[in-house]
Amino acid sequence: MAGAALLPSLNRADLLSSTTTLPVGSATVVALLLLGAGVVRSALVPMQSWLPETSAAPSPVSALLHAGVVNGAGILGALAWPIFAAAPAVLLMLIVVGAASVAIGTWTARVRTDVKGQLAASTTAQMGYMGVQLGLGLPAAAVAHLIGHGYYKAWPFLRAGGAVTRQRALPVVNSVRTRFGTPEVFVMSGIVLAVGVTAAAPAIVESANTLGLTSLLPFMLALVAAVVGVAAMAASGRFSTGQQLIVAMVACALAATYQWLLLAWERLLSGTLPEAVLWEPVVAIVLLVGILATGTGSPWFRCACSAATNRYCRLAWPSPLSPRLPAHCAIRARGSMADPGHGRVG
Repeated sequence: MAGAALLPSLNRADLLSSTTTLPVGSATVVALLLLGAGVVRSALVPMQSWLPETSAAPSPVSALLHAGVVNGAGILGALAWPIFAAAPAVLLMLIVVGAASVAIGTWTARVRTDVKGQLAASTTAQMGYMGVQLGLGLPAAAVAHLIGHGYYKAWPFLRAGGAVTRQRALPVVNSVRTRFGTPEVFVMSGIVLAVGVTAAAPAIVESANTLGLTSLLPFMLALVAAVVGVAAMAASGRFSTGQQLIVAMVACALAATYQWLLLAWERLLSGTLPEAVLWEPVVAIVLLVGILATGTGSPWFRCACSAATNRYCRLAWPSPLSPRLPAHCAIRARGSMADPGHGRVG
């Protein structure tokens, strides 16, 4: 009703031209209503509590729900992108809600002991990251994430019934003291950073020119994941230098390939999702720093929460790509020790 009253047309094909003359106030009202619908549909903060309650449903139903139905915020954002692009205040709200959803969804997944509860919390984190991409002015990247999440999330839900059995069958690995301050760790991390940035440099520059500095976020996260993985491998002391170099090169190649594929995807959808710079460079830098600080700060927050609630869990790097409970994590709850091998399927 608000769209019919405030918008020149409800035809999506006309929105690209109509939003240029649409008052900012009208666009903000309509985008805010769409945002409210998306927050509820995608279980974003503060409306995320309903999603874990659906874990009692059969696994095929959960797979359909999490792989398709919950993607409502991304679908609304893509279909009504011209409206959102004309309402920067709503985009800023979407960034805040999305970042909070990533952090809270990740923290929740780390301390859940039921398999499907972990997956439900990870869905909130994934939807939050998709919201952050929309808020930064990256609708094509959000659509790519939406499609990838749909394909991925159906698989672990359909396999949830055997998760406990598979976890119990895993061999017990003794803890290894990691040494992150060694020169080898810095060398391997430096190789990943240097080679990854060099290989993706043309695509980075092209994306920054068409979408602004905020387009750097997906590649930055991919590169951080590669650096952390290679650094952890080097710090463990279990692998030879040759093996570390091979893994470092593969990680560099994957991060650079991701940036190039994302650039090609943005060009493919440029007809329906026009490329434009929505945030000024200074504002974009502030937003990127805030988002990265939210992500990198969550392990310390989680450990503080663990100590405060008598839960014990090793520090693990949180990522919107895989915010699940690590296999080595043990949780002390209500006076008993539980681990993923003895968790409930839900």
